[in-house]
Formats: sequence, C-alpha cells, structure tokens
Amino acid sequence: MDHLAPSDRWPRMSSGRGAPGRDRPAHDRILDAVAEAVDGAGYAHLTVQRILDAACVSRATFYQYFRDVDDCFRSAYRHHAARLTEHVARHVADEPSELAVLEALAGFAAEHPSSTRLLTREGLAAGPAGLVERESLIARVELAMRDAPLSIDLPRAILIGGALRFLAVRLSGGPGAEGLAGELREWAAAFARVPGGRSVSEQLTPRLPQPDPPAPIQGVRPNGSARERILRGTALAIRAKGYPAITVADIVTAAGTSRRRFYNEFRCKADAYIAAYEHGFQQVMAAGAPAFFSPGTWRERVWHGATAFTAFMAREPLIAHLGFIECYAIGPQYTLRVHDTQLAFTLFLEEGYRQRPEAEAVSRTQSTLAAASIFELAFQASRRGPRFDLRRCQPLAVYMALAPFIGVEEAAEFVRGKLAAQQSRVTEAA
Repeated sequence: MDHLAPSDRWPRMSSGRGAPGRDRPAHDRILDAVAEAVDGAGYAHLTVQRILDAACVSRATFYQYFRDVDDCFRSAYRHHAARLTEHVARHVADEPSELAVLEALAGFAAEHPSSTRLLTREGLAAGPAGLVERESLIARVELAMRDAPLSIDLPRAILIGGALRFLAVRLSGGPGAEGLAGELREWAAAFARVPGGRSVSEQLTPRLPQPDPPAPIQGVRPNGSARERILRGTALAIRAKGYPAITVADIVTAAGTSRRRFYNEFRCKADAYIAAYEHGFQQVMAAGAPAFFSPGTWRERVWHGATAFTAFMAREPLIAHLGFIECYAIGPQYTLRVHDTQLAFTLFLEEGYRQRPEAEAVSRTQSTLAAASIFELAFQASRRGPRFDLRRCQPLAVYMALAPFIGVEEAAEFVRGKLAAQQSRVTEAA
C-alpha cells in the first residue's frame, strides 16, 4: 500500500485511538476503510478483519451494518462512486463539456488515489457483482454529463470507461497522477467532432445486446493434455461464476479430471488462473502479430492485425472473457503483469508517431490511452457473452487506434473504405 499523507485521503480513515475522524459515524468509517484495506490486499484477499483494522471498529459494529465482506465491499464501492460522480457533477456544472468530465476524473484520481484504485481496478476484480457496480458508475457519470454538448467523437461509455482503465494503469505502479488531466485532454482532443459532420463513432459502434445470463459449468472436450484441459476448465469455471467464487472443485469438474491431477500441475486456483491467462495471451499474440507484420502501410497492417485479433477472440470467447473481464481477479500482486500484457499492444501503434508531422508531437501516453480505450471496447462487448461476435468491434477499434495519429477524418475515410470493400466482395459473392 502506498503511504499517503492524511490530506491525500478523505477526512482521515483510520489511525488508532484518538485519530482524526473517530467521531465520524462508524458506518462511514467502515466504507472509507475498505478503500484502504483493498488498496493493500486487493479484493481477492479482502477480509472483515482487514476492514476492522483499517476502520478501528469492533466486529459487532461491522455486523450491525453489513452481512459479510462482499456486502460491505459493494456498499463501499457505491459510497466512493457517489463521491466521484458528485465531484464530476460539480465540475460539469461550472463547465458543461466532455473535457471537463475527463479533467474531473483526473483531479479525483490525484486527490484520492486509493478510492480511485478501488473504483477502477478492484471493481473489475470483484466478480459479476463488481462488474455491475462498475457499469452503474459509468452510467452515473454519463448522466452527470448529459447536458454537456457532444464534442468528442467517441461513445461516451467508451470515453469514460477508457479513462477509468487508463487511471488504473497510471495508479498501479506507473508514474502516478502527475499530468493526468493534460494527457486525457490531449487524447480526447484527437477525437474532436468535425463541425456539421456526421459522427464517425455512431456509424461504427455496434449495437450491444443485454448480457447473457451466467451459464452452468460444463465439462471440456476430453482432448489435449491434462494441463491443457485444466487450463480450459479454469476458464470455463471463471466464465460461469467469476474468479472470486470458483473453487478447485469447480475447475476439476469443468476439466473432467481429478484433484490429484490438478495438484500435480498447480498449487492453487490462483496458479491455474495465471497459467490460463498467460496461455491465452500467448495465443492471442500468435494469432494477431503475423497479420500485423505482413507487408503494407501501417494503417493497412493495423487493419489486418485487428482482423486477426478479433477473429481469434470470436473463436475463443473463454480467452476473451479471461483477458478482458477477469484480468484483475488475482489482485494487486499480478496487476503490473496484466498491464504489461495490455501495453504490449502499444507496439503495434509505435509507427503511428511517424505518420505525419503532427503525430511526432503526440505524447507517448497516447498509445497507452488508445490501448486502454480499445480494451474497454472489448470489455464492454465481451460482457454480452459468447454469442456476441467481437469481429463487429473491429471498425471502431481501428478508428480509435488510428485517429490520434492520422486524424479523425483520415481514420474515418480509411475505415469506411475498408467496410465498403468488404461489402462489395460480399455482394459479388452473392
């Protein structure tokens, strides 16, 4: 946990007897203390005792307000989300613009990093209930900006979710909160709407259906090595119940193997998760990288790489779920590795800085923001379940990758041209 000065937190959460804030209601102290407790251990290791130690309250007091640790976490998430949305609403009232929302998010992150990590990272680690809370947060921020004119040519849910994902990266072992507002403003400015023109993102954004209900755990096909079956069984169990809720028994049931065979390969479910995540990452890179490094211009290769990536994810929805939805499940100790795998995709954007003179002046964080927003798009699409074909996200993803470097109009023209060529081939084939 980072050791913040008292002024860096909400009015002092906990510090023992006589500490400032001990006269605050115990309920509020507990909710504030969750951010401190989860900051150090992560949701995966959050316990009632950790919360009691941070809040300086008794176990009896805790159970006056909450049924269990999950009930407390959900309440704390809503508590901190309400503070964030109130912060955003105040800024939008002074300056009704989408840029003001991004600056408000950055300001909140700088002032309250523990709360921000809870909202941006730990909500994604808290299983299905946490994902619902995160979606509610995005919807509330959207509501707060309802009167702001449309000036940024991105779907607002992607704009907000991408910014939250970027904040998670920056506040988890990165350079911290310094300069966040300027970086978010530069990224958003790259998507400025063309005056009087039709929105590009509205044309390219696929309609997302309601999420599929969780499916019961089913066994994997009895092919492949025992280890491969366990990896797939791990992904199946997580898709059905979420990482926090699964057990080794769930994994071996899905894998069609024995506990003895499981423990011959892995020490615990966390080891199986990490192995499944890493295996999925290697498969994704093996599927997409050759297409990107084929001959052609940079923008053509971005298109071909995206075609290969999305086609692979459409074929392997379990890997998509593991990589986009459950990526923070293990906790802070694995967060930096998750960010490394996500930022590996910025390699494919490196040539963007050489596409035109204006691109040379673009800050290096823009490729990080591009990757974060594309991952957010994939996350929101993957939430719909395996029936949603992730290939439908490709046009918007390519537009989001290209625009910061070649401009909105050129990026839109390129993507439209590709879609027109695809339609022409379909028409000829028919």
